[in-house]
Amino acid sequence: GSGTGVWSVSSGTGAFGNVNDPAATVSGLAVGPNVLRWTVTNSCGSGFDETTITIGQYLSVYSAGANQSVCTDSAMLNASNPGLGTSIWSVSSGNAVFSSLSDPAAMVTQLDPGINKLVWTVFYGICVASDTVNIEYLQPATIANAGVNQQVCDSTAQLAGNMPVVGSGFWMVISGAANVLNPTSPTSPVSAVGIGNNVFRWYITNGSCYSSFDEVTIFRGTPPSPSNAGQDILTCSNIETLAGNAPQIGTGMWSVAIGNVTLVNPQQGSAQVLNITPGDSIVLVWTINNAGCASRDSMRIRSIVPATANYTFAVSGVNVNFTNASTQATAYEWSFGDGNFSTLLNPSHTYLSTGTFNVRLVAFNPCRNDTVFQVVTISLTDIEASIEDVTLNLYPNPTETRLYFTLPVDMNMPSEVAVVNTIGQKWVLPVSNIAGVPSVDVSQLSPGAYAVRIEIQTKSYIGKFLRQ
Repeated sequence: GSGTGVWSVSSGTGAFGNVNDPAATVSGLAVGPNVLRWTVTNSCGSGFDETTITIGQYLSVYSAGANQSVCTDSAMLNASNPGLGTSIWSVSSGNAVFSSLSDPAAMVTQLDPGINKLVWTVFYGICVASDTVNIEYLQPATIANAGVNQQVCDSTAQLAGNMPVVGSGFWMVISGAANVLNPTSPTSPVSAVGIGNNVFRWYITNGSCYSSFDEVTIFRGTPPSPSNAGQDILTCSNIETLAGNAPQIGTGMWSVAIGNVTLVNPQQGSAQVLNITPGDSIVLVWTINNAGCASRDSMRIRSIVPATANYTFAVSGVNVNFTNASTQATAYEWSFGDGNFSTLLNPSHTYLSTGTFNVRLVAFNPCRNDTVFQVVTISLTDIEASIEDVTLNLYPNPTETRLYFTLPVDMNMPSEVAVVNTIGQKWVLPVSNIAGVPSVDVSQLSPGAYAVRIEIQTKSYIGKFLRQ
């Protein structure tokens, strides 16, 4: 277009940056309405139009108040009152119910646990200002429970407080003596517990809110005298006297752990035990108690079953094998009736003459020994059977000193012969030539049955004899 334009103030105030600029900046406007006129003039005349700019009151002082931490779900707000326009509370996050939405000092309730963001907004004319306050609702701490009272006998214990659902806990020693090894653990171990009552307090707190606590007492009794039940007893009797130690601290009491016997004066260390049966294995416990603390020791009574002697035997020539059938014995003594003895379990014996022999077996045990006799008969037939199948002619047989033998006609005189007894022991004896007759000295051999063996090349010659 043609012509020129100019800005002017119809009412109010204002200063233009460039009065001829349609898009001029304006400053210095007054609070309230400011009417500005734009006039355009050309050769045909002039015309104008007006615009109103309303300036609201500057809200220089507004505040939602200081942040708070509270221990209940309610709080008293403390926002500033600008004195202009209108104001209103609102919830940005969390929850709240206001006693008055427009009261800067409203009461707020039903807060959520944690942080609740509340907004205070002021409206004046076209102007709006707001501020946010944080109200932190700290839930009440979990009610403390320190657990049940305890009675211990050692210097250590285990606390048993409850685990906080809200807040955190810690232990304190209120009276007595102890070391809480992990004070923030509800189940902390405790050491160096003092004798008598020891009081522990379990606190649970949540931030700056109130705490709850509970107390527990751990009583440590004075340890009793160490218990000594005495030595184990091996008995042949149905009555025994015990030997528990006399307590210096506390009182003692015998009890039966294994077995079925009767105790007389069980509160005494020297109590009697009745009705012991052979074969019993009884376990008794000597307990010394003091203020709920106990020391224990046990001992055993073993009742021995008397021995019963018995045996069987088998005769083979002059050799007899005995089989022991005794019971409950710990040692044995055999008498073979010919002046010979043995303490073996199952002996063998060689008789050097015929006859009837009264064989005695004594079975020993710590309680009672038992004796049994049986008759063993050795006949001439038995002796002959012990030297049958002879291929060497041996004489005299039986013999005590020297044994002669006749060699087969096709055999040269040997320099030595082998002699073996009935249990496999072997001797090599030199051969003597006495007037052309070979012989060996058997006087150093023990009485019994023997075999003589002479081996020449692939031939073997055997004879049997008895050494008297």
